[in-house]
Amino acid sequence: RSPRLAARLGAVLARLDKGLTDFTHNAKTRELTWDLCRAPDLLVHVHILKDTHLESEVAAILAEGKQRIIPGLADCPRQVIHNDANDHNVLLQNTDPLAPEIAGLVDFGDLVYTCRVCEPAIAAAYACLHQQDPVAAIAALARSYHEVFALQEKEINHIFDLVRLRLAASLVMAARRLREEPENTYHQISREAVLRTFLQLTGVNPLTARARVRKACGLAA
Repeated sequence: RSPRLAARLGAVLARLDKGLTDFTHNAKTRELTWDLCRAPDLLVHVHILKDTHLESEVAAILAEGKQRIIPGLADCPRQVIHNDANDHNVLLQNTDPLAPEIAGLVDFGDLVYTCRVCEPAIAAAYACLHQQDPVAAIAALARSYHEVFALQEKEINHIFDLVRLRLAASLVMAARRLREEPENTYHQISREAVLRTFLQLTGVNPLTARARVRKACGLAA
């Protein structure tokens, strides 16, 4: 894991989304829990986290998503996106173990029509796991996506917020799945890493993070 690899992933996703710009299907507007624009709907389930501090932090970002983040994307580009470029869905080609390349993506089961910027934000949410400086990975992925498929300034401004929103949604969904299918360990595969990074990002000044992402994308910090 490295900002370099995150950047490679950003470019791959940007090329994919460029190709999907005009893609349409009768089922594209289906209701999907993993649609990041629907993440605030999970607010009613926060109590199942069973941790007062975590519940408070997750509820805060989900509420912010409902009041500010998602409404702020109202006039941003929308299209069909892969919607789940997490680390288990990215294939690497280890021609050079020290600098692997992105070979492709699997699992198009969460394909959905939503705000385009959710694509790099979701990928960045997983690319920044296990990182001493998660914002560096977020900024690197956003930069490379933007270089291939230019984002609007408003979209860039919301990437850090959307990363935190995705991590919060993942925590709630993992808790729901644990209660429904306690024997299914797959649904908990990233929970600990997501939890650590989510709490790590609560200590980051969001204005500073936004400035770093803006600067990476060539905008004034």
